[in-house]
Amino acid sequence: MANTTQKMPTTWTILWTDSLNTGTWRNALPVYQDRPSPCHTACPLGGAIPRWVEKLKKEEYAAAWLELAQNNPLPSVTGRVCHHPCESSCNRTEYDEKLSVKLLERYLGDLALQQGWPLPAGQAALNKKVAVVGGGPAGLSAAYQLRRRGYVVEIFEAHPKPGGLLRYGIPEYRLPKAILDGELERLLQLGITIHSGISLGTADAYSRLRRDYDAVFLAMGAHRPQGLPQFASEPGLLCDGLAFLHQVNDGRPPAPGKHLAVIGGGNTAIDAARVAKRLGAADVTLLYRRTQEQMPCQPEEIIEAAEEGVHFLFLAAPLKIDRQNGMGMAKLICQQMRLGEKDASGRPSPEAIADAFISLDVDQIINATGATPDLSGLDEGLGITAESVAVDDGGQTDVKGIFAGGDLTGGERFVSRAIADGSKAAQSIDLYLRGLAPELKGDGAAVTYAELNTFYFAKNPAVRNHTLPAAQRLHNFNEVQQGIAPEEAAAEAARCFICGRCVLCDNCFYYCPDMAIKRKAQDLNLNLDPDLEGYTILEQYCKGCGLCVKECPRGALLLKEETL
Repeated sequence: MANTTQKMPTTWTILWTDSLNTGTWRNALPVYQDRPSPCHTACPLGGAIPRWVEKLKKEEYAAAWLELAQNNPLPSVTGRVCHHPCESSCNRTEYDEKLSVKLLERYLGDLALQQGWPLPAGQAALNKKVAVVGGGPAGLSAAYQLRRRGYVVEIFEAHPKPGGLLRYGIPEYRLPKAILDGELERLLQLGITIHSGISLGTADAYSRLRRDYDAVFLAMGAHRPQGLPQFASEPGLLCDGLAFLHQVNDGRPPAPGKHLAVIGGGNTAIDAARVAKRLGAADVTLLYRRTQEQMPCQPEEIIEAAEEGVHFLFLAAPLKIDRQNGMGMAKLICQQMRLGEKDASGRPSPEAIADAFISLDVDQIINATGATPDLSGLDEGLGITAESVAVDDGGQTDVKGIFAGGDLTGGERFVSRAIADGSKAAQSIDLYLRGLAPELKGDGAAVTYAELNTFYFAKNPAVRNHTLPAAQRLHNFNEVQQGIAPEEAAAEAARCFICGRCVLCDNCFYYCPDMAIKRKAQDLNLNLDPDLEGYTILEQYCKGCGLCVKECPRGALLLKEETL
């Protein structure tokens, strides 16, 4: 009987894998990419969040802070007041809980102030001068980025001290002045000059700036209150929310009424209500024409305000005042509302319910429904609309050499957005003064949750901010949110997926069945030159199976099809 046993090809039994040119089988090749994370693309400043979090995880604190400060010169400030859209986009949300980026940012920012770390010196001084009008977050950011590039920068600030909304619009219990002053002092050490108490509200003043400086950045903010015409006959009853907070922050707190109604749903409204409680108001009700879910303020502010005794009346719009005897308490009549179709903001539009009203007894009303810029004195050629100055994507106005940003240009009114505007304008001013065209570049698509291999990550809850109990904060302006401890910062940094970024974990190296991946350096624990780190794909052996891509925890590998 014939022997029917088949013999395997000798190449499978006597040769090493690396002697087989399995790359000839391939129709796709893995490619290493430093891809953007969703938190990066959601951050208005374009912060390299995984980069500085990775350094924080390695306890490289100074390096982490310097990475953070590349885009943001005020991390202790934004670590307290930013609306942190980065967290809402965090891939970890689909796994357990989002990463507390804001708390980590605050931790690093505060550590830098405690340690006295200076910002890196800018480039050699250039023979070019830039005027920045407005010392708020947009103006400070632009001044910082311009000074880093070597320009002589002078800020013109109308108030006695710089900071804008950060100083005069945010209460001490949310942003201590010592924190703001510490970050401002570090900026001034770079050689930025600030001229305080100078208001430039005339056409002649702006003409002088254009004559004396090579470029001008306008960032005066929005301080003109939006009126409530139905209450025009009640000037003693109505006060503006920003003006109210300004007085408090300036050390001149007004005596609030005992029964207040605060109108609005943003941070100014919440802050005015909470400040009024601290100043002795017995009864404070915040009226908002939509529901709590649509309020533009930060959710934690609503929770803390409720803990402090602020009442909320949703789906209510102020309609008129009814004074029966013309003195004493007034009756505020409000229209009951319901939610209709979405408007331009993407939120449901409030609609009046016929013959449905609510009334409140009040002795003071604080209007916190928003503010508009003061555009007086500006050249109409700038592209002035009803409530803003028109600019392109880089902050350039219609007038050559004049740039603008922050609340002056409309859009979302967040501190982080203002800082981003200043940074973008600084880049545009730099290109303009060097006679270069804007660079067109994009980050590419962010890494999705589906592209991660979460097998390699443990499930852990996010760290929580420590807050003072309500009983300890009702009659003072002590900071409510206390931040986190060093060990908590370390634990939270360790939760970061570091999406899209290779961290030299060796998974691709060990899992490759064809030994087609080679380390560029043998000792990956050393701080090596970036060009020596990472891995090389040996194309003669890689057959494009994609196992390395599947086993990459962070989506730093992509499988790209090859064409003939």
